[in-house]
Amino acid sequence: MFFLNEITLPVLGFQTNYRDVIIFFSCVSGVHYNLENIYQALKEAKNKGYAMGCLLPYLQFILMLIGSSYSRFFT
Repeated sequence: MFFLNEITLPVLGFQTNYRDVIIFFSCVSGVHYNLENIYQALKEAKNKGYAMGCLLPYLQFILMLIGSSYSRFFT
């Protein structure tokens, strides 16, 4: 399969495959898109408190991800 071909990144000299490069840049572009939307929404919001409250699901999701990484110690 094409995406599993090994490549060496020219600047870093790091060996990886095409699949990992695609996943990395997809993640970076998704994070940038979401952060840009959050920034613009907070900048334009008339009620900043309500806008900050709308970010609580993001915070809960991040805390859930962090908590799940520690869940292997409690099972």
